[in-house]
Amino acid sequence: MARDRTRQARRRFLQASLALTGLGLVAGCGVVPFLAPAPSVPRIGYLGLGSASDLSTGEFLAGLRDLGYVEGQSISIEWRYAGGRLDRLPELAAELVHLKPDILVAGGSTSSST
Repeated sequence: MARDRTRQARRRFLQASLALTGLGLVAGCGVVPFLAPAPSVPRIGYLGLGSASDLSTGEFLAGLRDLGYVEGQSISIEWRYAGGRLDRLPELAAELVHLKPDILVAGGSTSSST
């Protein structure tokens, strides 16, 4: 039940974020929307604490697919992973900011293994 609420919350967040990104692309062009050029594919910067095989990465992509976004087709994602090293996060975050994505997402786990 908690997992369903988490997925619903994630979906709402992604919908709102991507809708705002789309509005920003149209509003930022300075012309009437029907005269505006087709917007480019939205680009996401994803910063993960772990690795590409983490559960959060798969859930993130599944949430995007549920909303009709497919990586490489209707959305572009710049992936960066810290490999569990907290000291790498600032460098990787700066890399992503430099790429100027439409939105930044941070994924990871709050659990620790000892």
